[in-house]
Amino acid sequence: MLEGKKAKVDYLRAREDQMIWTTTVITGAFFDYAFKIGFLGFNLQDHEATINDDGVIPASVSTLSQIGRALIAILRHAELTKNQYVYVESFTVTQNEVLAALERATGGEKWAVQRVDLKPLIEESTERFNQRDLAGARILNLAAGLGRFPDGPYGDWSRVPGGSWNARLGLEVEELDQVVQSVVQSVAQ
Repeated sequence: MLEGKKAKVDYLRAREDQMIWTTTVITGAFFDYAFKIGFLGFNLQDHEATINDDGVIPASVSTLSQIGRALIAILRHAELTKNQYVYVESFTVTQNEVLAALERATGGEKWAVQRVDLKPLIEESTERFNQRDLAGARILNLAAGLGRFPDGPYGDWSRVPGGSWNARLGLEVEELDQVVQSVVQSVAQ
C-alpha cells in the first residue's frame, strides 16, 4: 500500500553519496484528529466504540501538536536525523486503554462496545485495494496502525529498529488521559 513512498526513499538512499535527504518521520495515527473523524473506531458524539479483535495490541500514536514539536526537534537535530526513518509518538496505547480513558473523560459512563474480527476485513480490503478500489485503504491503514500485519513492526515503535526517537529528540511522552479529556472537551463545544 505504501510502495510509492518506499520507492521514493529507495531512490534517495541510492543517492546518499551525492546528497542528504530530509528525514522520513513516522508518527502513527494522528490521534486527536483521528478521533474527530472517527478513524480509530470511537464515536465521541454517541459514546460508541468499535474494538478490533481483543483491543490489546499496542499502537504508537501522535497528536498534531506533538508532530509539530517533533518536526522542530528534527530540524534542530538535522545531523542526527539525516537519511533515516525517525519514529515519534505521543504515547503507545491499546484500544482498550483508549476506551477506558474515554469512559473516565465522560464521567465514568460505560460506552456501547462492538467487537470486530479484523482479519476478514483486512482480507476484503486487501482484495479491494488490489483491484484499485481505494476505499479498501481505510481498513488497511487502520490495521497497520493497530499493529495487525505480521510482516513488519507496524504500530508499536518499541518494535522498530532503534525504537522511538522521543528521548533523542527531547520529546516528552504525552499523558493519555489529558489528551483524551482535551479531545472530548473540544468535540463537546
